[in-house]
Amino acid sequence: MTCGTSGYVQRGNTVRLMATFRDWDDDPIDPDIVKVIIYDRKWQQLSDNELGPGNRIETGQYFYDHMPDQTGTFYVEWHGRISGQPSLYRDTLTVRDI
Repeated sequence: MTCGTSGYVQRGNTVRLMATFRDWDDDPIDPDIVKVIIYDRKWQQLSDNELGPGNRIETGQYFYDHMPDQTGTFYVEWHGRISGQPSLYRDTLTVRDI
């Protein structure tokens, strides 16, 4: 799986989080379930969002538009189920006031 989050975003601005799910042969694949879970820096869950067809860009590629209302470092977890098996990726999101 690949995920696109880098650098930082400004609080109150919308950031598009993206991930691509892949099978064992590294080909894009659509999971049975796709979720984006956001945690604070202490790993307290802030949101849990199950995505649907409207968040699918193409096979295996999904996005989630997030508008952070707090500053700090957050953890973004992409969670998918492929043939009953979990597939996940975690990345950081830094939100600043500038």
